[in-house]
Amino acid sequence: MKRHRYRVRNFNSATHKERWVVHPLRKGDTLYHLAELYGTSVLQVLHDNPRFDPRYPTPGQILLLRREKE
Repeated sequence: MKRHRYRVRNFNSATHKERWVVHPLRKGDTLYHLAELYGTSVLQVLHDNPRFDPRYPTPGQILLLRREKE
């Protein structure tokens, strides 16, 4: 199985207020729950992961999530 490269435009140049988290999906994870957990929105999660299809989430898929420092 070929692994996709996940590209985020500003991964290396993120501002000091933002940091990125690599989150492997687990059974029962929802985009709403992940967005609340990391302090972002569902639309931002979908924007940062263009190859992710929310209709068919499978355990083990990797998501890049933006998180603000607390």
